[in-house]
Amino acid sequence: MERLRNSVPNENPLLSFIMLVKDAERWNRFVVHRLREMEKLAKVSPFPFEAIFVVNGSVPSDVREQINRLPFAATVVLHGENHIPRARNIAAREARGTHLFVWDDDDALRTPEALPAFVQAYEQLPVGVLCAELLRHDGSHFHPQVPELM
Repeated sequence: MERLRNSVPNENPLLSFIMLVKDAERWNRFVVHRLREMEKLAKVSPFPFEAIFVVNGSVPSDVREQINRLPFAATVVLHGENHIPRARNIAAREARGTHLFVWDDDDALRTPEALPAFVQAYEQLPVGVLCAELLRHDGSHFHPQVPELM
């Protein structure tokens, strides 16, 4: 496994974003937008964070340049096997954050300024997992579960 890291020091991040990426096509289609959302978050976040990407296929030729431009610590792990649980475990092992935020590459963070309050609520409540509200582009709620199974 090859690891690409930028040079931003971040020894004690509160939050580690974990994102699994299939290949260069998905990176160019989705991850470039997630990077912009993380950059917006970096401007308003009162806590340090990092991003861990596990890619099981090819990456864009400029991926190193992309992560080197980021204002937060970022690691790209090139993992050639298409095995989601193993990729998540790799990301979790790479993560240095107190909390892990598993983020799908095709899910947008529409209100990065709300994330600090989300993390604060997590730290104050006696729970192990918090889930974000999923919205469609038109603002309606998205429920991925099959209704008859609920």
